[in-house]
Amino acid sequence: PDGRVDVMKCLLGEYKLALGERKERKLVRSLGTPVPPSKLDTLERELESWSLRYDKFQERPMIRAAKYMILRSPTEAEEKMIKLGSRRAHSAIRKYQQNLSLWAAAKAAMATVDSQFANLFTGLAITKNFIGSPHIDTTNIGPFYGLSLGNFKDGTGGV
Repeated sequence: PDGRVDVMKCLLGEYKLALGERKERKLVRSLGTPVPPSKLDTLERELESWSLRYDKFQERPMIRAAKYMILRSPTEAEEKMIKLGSRRAHSAIRKYQQNLSLWAAAKAAMATVDSQFANLFTGLAITKNFIGSPHIDTTNIGPFYGLSLGNFKDGTGGV
């Protein structure tokens, strides 16, 4: 929405003021932590399989992506079901069960980078052809990792 553009302009303006007129935001480039090719191969196969199963799947139409899906851990979904008796929780559990091998592949890749986080994370966003932009995220307020798979020209891809 247009309002987000205005909010981002204001946020970046305030950031510039806080740093002083002569300082720009610092661009940090990082190669990140490599994930072993065997884990990436498994994850890529699972993502391809997911993409074929979910033709034109887009849970959040405002997100610029060909496909977008959120998987919740069964622990989180069950917690919501117990507390709220939520139909959404039933749906989340069913979706998790349908995508168990994708969750496992993502968790295995994460474990090679941060085994503690791999055992604690409760949500997984899966996208295809995602185009991100600076934004204020209101739904993802905890720590997170990003992984981007593909062949990218320098400075055009990744996270």
